[in-house]
Amino acid sequence: MNKFFEYIQPTIVRASYDEELPENVRGRYFINFNVFGIKYFEENYILTENSNNFQYLLLKENLGVFKLEDLTETFETESIVDIPRIYIDITDKFVNDDTNLFKSFVYQAFLENAIWAEGIDDFLCGQDYYVNYTLYNYLALTDKLAVADFGCRLPNYLDENGFRTKYWMDLSNDPYKDYTNLDYFNEKNKLLTNTFSEDELNNFYSTFCGLILKHTKISDETRASGNNPIYDLVLHYYANFKNDSGSDAIAMILGSLYSNSSTTSSGCGCNTLIGGETTTVTNQSCYDLYKQAMATWLKTMLGDIQFYKDWFTIFSGTNTLPNDVLVDNLVTLITEFLASHPVLSFGLNVTAYNSTCPTVSYNMSDCNKAIMNNYLKVLEYNKKNELDKNKNKIKLYGEQFGELLPSLQF
Repeated sequence: MNKFFEYIQPTIVRASYDEELPENVRGRYFINFNVFGIKYFEENYILTENSNNFQYLLLKENLGVFKLEDLTETFETESIVDIPRIYIDITDKFVNDDTNLFKSFVYQAFLENAIWAEGIDDFLCGQDYYVNYTLYNYLALTDKLAVADFGCRLPNYLDENGFRTKYWMDLSNDPYKDYTNLDYFNEKNKLLTNTFSEDELNNFYSTFCGLILKHTKISDETRASGNNPIYDLVLHYYANFKNDSGSDAIAMILGSLYSNSSTTSSGCGCNTLIGGETTTVTNQSCYDLYKQAMATWLKTMLGDIQFYKDWFTIFSGTNTLPNDVLVDNLVTLITEFLASHPVLSFGLNVTAYNSTCPTVSYNMSDCNKAIMNNYLKVLEYNKKNELDKNKNKIKLYGEQFGELLPSLQF
């Protein structure tokens, strides 16, 4: 579908949560495609629009009553008809199709109008897309429907006065309304029914980092700047269950313990020179130190405001917008995790408790939940574009969460 927007320039519409709508379409994003090539509409109506740029059809026989340049949003009811439309459900199937399925559908429907309300193999009305009432009623009244199927239709976008109906949301002030990435709206639709599996919740830290890598829109240039090359390695390391090619190489080549009190050479920082003599201060291998460094960088990363500016944003034209798909996925993950894991006690040796719960009299499970709930605030700051004014809180809450995160596996 790479050329889809270039060829037909559709618009994105979103169904409301009105109870009259089928439950499975409420809140979903659709591609609105204005149907063309039906002689009846071409012969009896002209295409026009109101001050909100909503296009509709106006009966030609009533044109004598109005001057086009004087048209307002008050018309005789029978003169206004919504454009015949189809609403294409934005799904993996549609976004990832590379077979020109939609192009074939439009071509066949242009030749035989009944296909608009029937579909073709692998692109079915009422499943992959819907027709609006205007189109459905026309096909029904002209006996072009083999079988009446109300399940393949959705309400008109505009009413008889040219206004948006209650069945569709107003996206005119939505900062993402001009964003043309279908993957984005596909992920928004997935969030409506998103639930994480038991394995994904139990492997929380891996799922968390994997979601960032999956949904980030960071550019290659930004990914290569500042601390981002390190953050990229950290995210992949934890997404892959604390494993990567670097740790494999170190474990294989430098996995032996370095401890030697008779030489001034040091290995992996495991020995320290004191008064001319080398004193062993730790028995850790280079592999252990690598793991510690990753944990430190994870904590630093999640408390770094620049991390969120680089990894949690998307670019639409000249605008930089919060990546709400990424944020909403992480919020859902944390919320479902807390609901499915009511007890989060790990013992008193986890230092992440220190700043939130400074004494041993605190319940460790409650402390962990407080840390995770505070991190939800960090995500909220990002979604509301309030990172700069909450910089100190982001550092505190992010670092606490980063220290706790590697322990969240069950």
